[in-house]
Parts: sequence; structure tokens; C-alpha cells
Amino acid sequence: GEANLYAVLLDHALNDEIVEAKLNDEPIDFFGVIGASKKFTILSDLKLQLVAKDVQIDADGASNTRVSAQLSKMNGDVIGGFNGDISFTVSDPMLGYFSENVPLKMENGIAGADVFATTKTGDLTIEANVPGFAKNSIDVTTLPGPAVKIELLSEDDIILTDSTAGTKLKARLLDQYDNLAYSSQAMVNFDTTSATASLVDFEGPSVKPTVNGETQITINSTGLSGFANLIASFASLEKGTLSLAIKKRISEKADFDEMSPKA
Repeated sequence: GEANLYAVLLDHALNDEIVEAKLNDEPIDFFGVIGASKKFTILSDLKLQLVAKDVQIDADGASNTRVSAQLSKMNGDVIGGFNGDISFTVSDPMLGYFSENVPLKMENGIAGADVFATTKTGDLTIEANVPGFAKNSIDVTTLPGPAVKIELLSEDDIILTDSTAGTKLKARLLDQYDNLAYSSQAMVNFDTTSATASLVDFEGPSVKPTVNGETQITINSTGLSGFANLIASFASLEKGTLSLAIKKRISEKADFDEMSPKA
């Protein structure tokens, strides 16, 4: 509803009238008095509606989406005369940021801001807040580009020649900004250089399909020591390479005896 706020110059006659009106629960007649009045609209529960033009944008440092905010009644009707404060924030500036022209005020219950992606992927939360009334948030996902290279990783830094557990190698497809290209697919071929092929064996087929941009394979030592030069490749993607040390375990006294100089 609506309410009127009055600021008046009080005298004895007006004071008596106010007291009498309050006692009799009657409206006060301010006609002819010196002062001013202001009409207010009193609002019930409100909600802040947020809509993103695109909820998925490329993590390329240039793509963007428009986030629009509407302050409305619970039935969805926009508060057309509201021009109050609003603030927009992002959960992680490493994933996204606003353009320079972020509004500080709503216009007739409406405001909007442009959100730009960085070159990192993830889920970005955009929050809008109308102080004292309502706030809300919406998620925008920044997506990787197509795979351009392969990253090759090992769960172990060193393989011991007598180990029977095996070591897992992981191949990851990466886009041009080193994000995991989880939407790309590849049949990754695991191999070694010909000079170090005798140092390790692959368990099962050496060609593995990726799932969500990743795949893995287990290798075992053949018992020979050295540095195994490993390769993960697919089509025209930049190959992933890794040099892994394979060493003999030196823990028995006999090993030290063999290494000690003879008298």
C-alpha cells in the first residue's frame, strides 16, 4: 500500500488536535499547517529474478554473457518505480569479470551487467544484491576449447626394477590455455622411444580411448635400469612426453658389499 509521512511546524493548537485525534482514533487534519509531506509505497515480500543470456561461454578471454536482474513481487510483477541500489559480484575473478559499466542503481526495477570469461574453465557464480530487499545468484560455466596437445603424467617419480605393483601413466587432453579439454575425444597411443623400449612393458593394449579428456595405462619395469622416455600421441595433437627414472633398489647389505672396494 501507500503511506504519507508528514513533517510540520508544531504549535499548541496542532498539538491539541493530534492528542485528540489519537485518543479518538481519528485521522489528523494537516490542512493549512506549515510543513511538508512525502508519499511512500510500502512493499510486501519481493524477489530478485536473475537471467543469463548464455549459461555456457567459451573460456577464451573474449566471450561474454548478459546477466539481467528484475526486482519483482512474488507474483512476478516488476517493481516499475524502483530506482534503488544494486550490486553485482562474481565468485571467482580467475574465471570471469564484469565490464567497466556495471550499474550501481536499478532503473524501474531492472538492471543488467555483462560478464566476460577469462581463459580458465569452471563454474562461475554471479550474485546480485538489492540491499534490504532481495538477492539472488546464477551460475555460468566457462568451457574449454578443442584439444591441441597431450599432457603425460606419472603417479610415481621413480620405478624400482623389482617393483610388482606397476605404475600408472595418465594422458590428459589440453586446450590452447592448458585447460582440460573434457569435451574432446581421442584414441591415445602410449609408446616409448626405440632406444628405451627394453626398460618397460605396457599392460594391455597401448592405445586407449579418452573419457572426459583423460585416459591411463599401467607400465611395469622389465628389470633393467635407466631412463624410459615415454610418449603419448594422437593424430595432429602435440605429443605428451615424459622421462621416467627406473632404478635398482639398494637396500640389502650384500649390495653395499659388492660396491665396496676390495683390499
